Amino acid sequence: MVDHDLIPEHCGIIEFYHNIDFWETEFYVIRKPKRVHKDSYWELNDKDLFIRKVALNLLQRKLEIKSKHKELIFKNFFDIKKLK
Repeated sequence: MVDHDLIPEHCGIIEFYHNIDFWETEFYVIRKPKRVHKDSYWELNDKDLFIRKVALNLLQRKLEIKSKHKELIFKNFFDIKKLK
């Protein structure tokens, strides 16, 4: 078990007890999480870039499933890392 003082103040803490005999789990909220900032996710990140990356990822996966790796115009970033 981790000491509560080691967990940052903005993180919430939930403890649980699992009763093996009855297959029931009880959760206890020890500390609620604190809001760090009020900005939305999209104010902090570029929405268009995110959507483009998701679309490119889906296209790469689709071509990988069809075993058409050679047709990829944009090489997968993680494959390039593996080769180095």
